[in-house]
Amino acid sequence: MASAIAHLPGDRRAHVVIEPARERLEMLGGAYSLDSSAFMAWVAVNIKQVTILRVLLLMIAKQEYGGSVRITQKQLGEILKVQRQHVNAALGELFALNVVRMVKRGRYQLHPAASFRGNGRQQAEAFDGLAEALTESGVPHEEVCAIRNLETLPAERK
Repeated sequence: MASAIAHLPGDRRAHVVIEPARERLEMLGGAYSLDSSAFMAWVAVNIKQVTILRVLLLMIAKQEYGGSVRITQKQLGEILKVQRQHVNAALGELFALNVVRMVKRGRYQLHPAASFRGNGRQQAEAFDGLAEALTESGVPHEEVCAIRNLETLPAERK
């Protein structure tokens, strides 16, 4: 470790310790997502059906920057080695929980307050897109606000 004296305004000085650069740590696979701890705890307690959990985890892992997931039900089934109808049922549950929404065939969006890959601007855009899609679907304004903000996690599943 090296040190130096820094000259500051007003004839002041500061002793500065210069540490060697740390090795940059990479996430496994080079990518990461921001995941809500409260959401992950809720998932662990409430999603008891294994296929739903596996589909959700794979979708979190497959997120692109901006939070979208480009994958078909067939691809999900092939990767997870489950029949497509089981993937369809799992996605239906995730849609009902407002955790995932279908943007179009083969493209999904995870709720940006639960799991997101990207920067703050992209997350804000994803929130706006979520609110717009819900409004266009006829969801009442108060409910759109609650879902958009993920104010509460879905009720405990039996």
